[in-house]
Amino acid sequence: MKVESKQTADQIFAVAKLLEQVYETYPSNNPNEKLVRSISFDLSDKFTSKQRTVYKSNNLFDVKKKYKITLKYHEAFTLHAIIQYFLPSIPKNEKAYNDLLQLSNKLHQQII
Repeated sequence: MKVESKQTADQIFAVAKLLEQVYETYPSNNPNEKLVRSISFDLSDKFTSKQRTVYKSNNLFDVKKKYKITLKYHEAFTLHAIIQYFLPSIPKNEKAYNDLLQLSNKLHQQII
């Protein structure tokens, strides 16, 4: 089962930056945390490559352009969980907070 979502460049950049924090977390012996960490690494690779693509093609005329990203169900579920976990640590007045909150809401609607 696949989940398709269209995201702005700002959302892609915010998710890529958020997923960098997963590399900074301490490895665990808990199987559930290992599972989330493993999926997070795959998501990080996917969003980082998409971020590079957006960097290369981004110009003033593509500001509102949306980029399609296809995630497997377990990736979308884990991404939603990661966003919900790290969202309280982001100040509410930053644009990244709003971008991640919008993406989290979209993912929540699609995975339920």
